[in-house]
Amino acid sequence: MKKMLLFVNILFFCCLQGQTVNFDEFFEHSTLRIDYFQTGDRDTEIISFDQFYLYPYWSGNPSSLVDDMNLGQHKVEIYDSLSGKLIFSKGYSSIFAEWQTTDEAVRGYYRSFSASILIPLPKNSFKIVFYSRNRMNQFVEVFSTYLNPSRMRIREENLNRVYKSKRFWYNGNPEKHVDIVILPEGYTKKEMKKFRSDVKHFIHVMFSLSPYRENREKFNIYYVIAPSPESGIDIPEDGKYSQSLFDFSYGSFGISRYVLSFNNKMIRDVASVVPYDQIYVIVNSPKYGGGGIFNLYAVCYNKYAPGKSSNLADYVFLHEFGHTFGGLADEYYSSKVAYNEFYPPGVEPWEPNITALLVPENLKWKHLVEEATPIPTPWEKARYDSAPDPARLRNERYWGKVGAFEGAGYSSKGLYRPYLDCIMFSRNTEGFCPVCREAIQRMIDYYTK
Repeated sequence: MKKMLLFVNILFFCCLQGQTVNFDEFFEHSTLRIDYFQTGDRDTEIISFDQFYLYPYWSGNPSSLVDDMNLGQHKVEIYDSLSGKLIFSKGYSSIFAEWQTTDEAVRGYYRSFSASILIPLPKNSFKIVFYSRNRMNQFVEVFSTYLNPSRMRIREENLNRVYKSKRFWYNGNPEKHVDIVILPEGYTKKEMKKFRSDVKHFIHVMFSLSPYRENREKFNIYYVIAPSPESGIDIPEDGKYSQSLFDFSYGSFGISRYVLSFNNKMIRDVASVVPYDQIYVIVNSPKYGGGGIFNLYAVCYNKYAPGKSSNLADYVFLHEFGHTFGGLADEYYSSKVAYNEFYPPGVEPWEPNITALLVPENLKWKHLVEEATPIPTPWEKARYDSAPDPARLRNERYWGKVGAFEGAGYSSKGLYRPYLDCIMFSRNTEGFCPVCREAIQRMIDYYTK
């Protein structure tokens, strides 16, 4: 009897998962942007609405309305008010979630951060539910309410009159392609030619590697001509400050190389002149740095040497987009970070490329592991830690094999990565490991199939 009940429950769950949402039944082919604030400290999160905006397009995939990938620090769900049916969901991460792990938040200080979610405009009233993960990585409801588009004060602004855009790489209908908008930060009007050259360079770099190379026809790339009043961006530790359009700055959360902006609304406003799924910001600075937050934006500095294959800026461009687009975790463990227990001990991370290996036989990438490869996978970690040199990893017995190598996610012990070396581990541009490639491919398919 118990086996029969288990079978029925599994069958019911699978049926629910297999349900599809008819886009045209519930949505208009336009975008509702919901701006809101996340306020709190380490243990508290308060959500309050700011403003609502309407875009005259929907760039997401009408066939991928319910996100079942279980990625991100947060999740939003949209339910049709009349039927109670789940009609849209999306996972994402935020600056607020990162800040919650800093010393400031741990001490109980409150801060507010602006954030946005984009959903297709519902035709009828709907229930919106915001979730965040607790320290056990479980989604818990933070806030929910009912909204009616016909009664909401929704702003419709045509920023195309202010900011012009160009198609750099276009392959068709935004609803069936991955749409990336590239924004310039710290480029003056006279430096727009340099910005266009930088776009060309970095997109060439991206499409030179798998799995982007094989899927280049599934991407649309746009850039926006949005000059800053002054050249460059803020570098507080050098005493350098510039009037840039989006207020990006080095030194975010006390980390010299970490480049972020808290001016979410300005970034969203300028990006909105084109249909977009992902935002990439190129900062006009020679200083090493960048940042990437899942389904928020990626940032990269622009110093590179044309024609060379070992540019650090190229690595940063690929690495940060791995975070933003693929939901990939940092696999390195030796660099300084500002977080306190970003990955709590004994909890499996949500990212697809690191694991706490709590149950080795349930390794999330076990389908890529050869039978002869032991889990966990031994490597000369102590020798590497004494003299870190990624080139020496090639002499390891399990070089080129998918396994579970200890040392990942800012932790020397207790977290494991799938490959000895990868763009998410060291500063190289040789490629993503099989696990990361698979995660990126899954995301490409999510937007295009």
